[in-house]
Amino acid sequence: MESTHGWHDGTADPWPWLGYFSNVIANAYTVFADRAAGSKTRGTKQQRIREHILRYAPVTFRLADIRTAVPGVSDQTIRLVLEQLKNEGKVRADGTGRAATWTRTVRAGQARSPPRWAGLSPGHPQQRLANRRAGLDRRVCVGGLR
Repeated sequence: MESTHGWHDGTADPWPWLGYFSNVIANAYTVFADRAAGSKTRGTKQQRIREHILRYAPVTFRLADIRTAVPGVSDQTIRLVLEQLKNEGKVRADGTGRAATWTRTVRAGQARSPPRWAGLSPGHPQQRLANRRAGLDRRVCVGGLR
């Protein structure tokens, strides 16, 4: 680590470590905020999943993201809700299997067409900017930095 170079000479720079530490704290707070928002939702498990997908999930997400954000719900229940939303035209599946992503095509209560960059990965800078502008920058990040 850069912060340990020169410690014995008294010239160590703590800022690289402090930057890393503040990122870890910020990401932990993001996870906490997402889980707290998910726990406020009352109703059945299906209603909680539906609410999370339509209000809190990023535009593009994976089943694992929903599993993390709405604890205590089986994968089968999540798939059931995703299939219902797909039939309603509110989400679409991009791919199959574990690597499949889902894209929300309609925001709750609004009919809109997906942006031209909707097929981009969630980590793509243009997708992140679009999510931030739309107030949808609530990604769940577990076990590392964004």
